[in-house]
Amino acid sequence: MRKIFNLVIFFAIGALPLFAQQKLHVVIFADTNDGKIGTGVKEDIKIWEGLVTNIGTALKAKGVTVSTYKYVGSNCQPEKFNSFLSTFSCKGDIVLFYYNGHGGRSHKDSSKFPRMCMASHYADKWVKVSDVVSQIKAKEPRLQILVTDCCNSYYDRVAKDESYQVNVKSNGQIFQNLFLNYTGDVCITAASPGEYGWCTNRGSYLTMNFNEIFSDVDRRGNATTWEAVFKSTSDKTYKDTKAQYDRRCISNSQHPVYEVNVTRVGRDSSINRNNDTTTTSRVNNSNTPCINSRGTSTRRVDNGGTGAGSSTTVRSTLIKPNRIRIIDRGSRNSRTTMDTTVLYNSYLEKE
Repeated sequence: MRKIFNLVIFFAIGALPLFAQQKLHVVIFADTNDGKIGTGVKEDIKIWEGLVTNIGTALKAKGVTVSTYKYVGSNCQPEKFNSFLSTFSCKGDIVLFYYNGHGGRSHKDSSKFPRMCMASHYADKWVKVSDVVSQIKAKEPRLQILVTDCCNSYYDRVAKDESYQVNVKSNGQIFQNLFLNYTGDVCITAASPGEYGWCTNRGSYLTMNFNEIFSDVDRRGNATTWEAVFKSTSDKTYKDTKAQYDRRCISNSQHPVYEVNVTRVGRDSSINRNNDTTTTSRVNNSNTPCINSRGTSTRRVDNGGTGAGSSTTVRSTLIKPNRIRIIDRGSRNSRTTMDTTVLYNSYLEKE
């Protein structure tokens, strides 16, 4: 059986503002219809749209216009993505691209970034994140930011809740700095090669932490860089999921990988950094229920069950002070109690 799984940020004349002829293109592809992860994806979209609203407000104050392209639910398809990209024009503009859904990679893939499934069951249709970076770069935007919230695990192997705060007070200075004072491209994805990206019904770890880190430095008015934002997001996501892994609630921690290739406007030096750290997952292959992410292969975790038919529910506490339940979502026919909250999930498809 094969598991198909699921979590990239991209003048004027006379009296007009300096950036009055520039646009911010916000592109969103999200698999909100998926039977296993759709609820978590919808929560992520709420978080993301709250952040984008703050970014848009900050940039509009500098004369930048904002265009949004949203492909969710049944519109999140590889074919629609390819059609969109074929006519998309962004020369000299800013592109902020966000994908949330299943993702995966092949052992033949050379990039550390995954492929986006976009609701397709067929690996030959999945879109490589590295290809998207190259294709958008070829359109010559001044800055592109890609955030892909999805798993990065291999598909070619056997294998009481509250909504997260989305309306945060923003002064906009950090957004103006990051989006208007840099050129180049940056990209972050939810997990290192071979890892799952984990999702709760309050949103996924990458999106929640990205929003928190980004919004926190903006509220405090601290100077920051793309490198600092991505590193803090990656480190906190790893820390949060490592805590869940240490409690044996999930089968691996996740360590987001990113690349930052930007030049600060008005400066001679470029920043070219990436984090190639890949964490190694430890899995107990006992005959107990699966706890799945948006990943591509089935992993088994010793969660106290007594056998293949066990429906034990593992309890843990999120970093945010809510009691949650991690649910066995290992297959479409799982009989495990679906008794609320966390969607650590994926679905299986028979070969």
